[in-house]
Amino acid sequence: MNLCYHSNEFVIIIRDYKNYSELISIISRVHKYISTPWLVHNNPISINCSTGIAIYPKDGKTSIQLMKNADIAMYEAKKLGRNQYHFFTEKLNKKVQDIISLTKDMTEALKDNEYELYYQPKVSIKNSKICGVEALIRWNSKNGLVPPNKFIPLAEENNFILQLGDWIVDEALNQYILWKKNGIDLVMSINISAKQISQKNFAKELIKKIDYYEINYSKIDLEITEYMFLENREFTNENLEKLLEKNISISLDDFGTGYSSLSYLKKFPINNLKIDKTFVDDYSTKEGSIFLETIVKMAQALNMRVIAEGIEEEAQLEYLKKISCDQYQGYYFSKPLKAKDLEELYFRIIS
Repeated sequence: MNLCYHSNEFVIIIRDYKNYSELISIISRVHKYISTPWLVHNNPISINCSTGIAIYPKDGKTSIQLMKNADIAMYEAKKLGRNQYHFFTEKLNKKVQDIISLTKDMTEALKDNEYELYYQPKVSIKNSKICGVEALIRWNSKNGLVPPNKFIPLAEENNFILQLGDWIVDEALNQYILWKKNGIDLVMSINISAKQISQKNFAKELIKKIDYYEINYSKIDLEITEYMFLENREFTNENLEKLLEKNISISLDDFGTGYSSLSYLKKFPINNLKIDKTFVDDYSTKEGSIFLETIVKMAQALNMRVIAEGIEEEAQLEYLKKISCDQYQGYYFSKPLKAKDLEELYFRIIS
């Protein structure tokens, strides 16, 4: 980051930032530093600043163009009041403002109890019994339902996923206990982000929570994605090993949609392989059926359980039976349900 100034105007050149959230964080720190009161002859002097932002190369390919457009954006920032910033591109500015608003809203949502877990059954293909559930987060905001694909990526980007992930774990474990008291004892699958499992004490803290609830370790399953392997964080594999030592199972979610590599299956301790819906939908083609059958045979040869996602038709289920897939989940059996509805479904099936 370089700094140059003229009169009461400063130009900051930021060369390396990962995303807009980080850029905003840098600008906010600059504002905070500048607005810190200064003592001049024991008199506190406060300074405010307005910031205009231009991004290379979209807003200009030369320093002159960038400074001109940043200057225009700065005057727009002044119109907004003190200590404000404004992006030169209105479309980008709106996008960034939406990110800021969503970040604030999803943080407040945790305090206001707007999040809720839904549970989608995992069904044994052999006997058609519910053998587990996957906990899925939903955000019922004041303005309506916010889809997970809108707020989860942002939560991962700005690290809110760590706080939200803790809430999800606590809520899922608590629900397991409530169900067990009512005679429902199912494996609880919890989605874990790459940032969570790469935290140094993740396994230790999770095991402590499971011990607190006095839950059998084998009743907890953690779902991770292939993206985790790209992170290659220092503590990821260490955490996975500690979890497996306690008989907590690990499921690799959405297998085949990311950067699949057979080396992952050999290198990392994985118990269950989840085949993504996009591949299941292609079961009726020659290539699709070969792909599915190969995955099932390979996984089972490695002592992994195979779970097919997104089953919506009886024909899909019949094919999975044919290739000896272990479990499935999808709308054919049930959509994700509130805890109470899942409980009613469970007892209705076994009665």
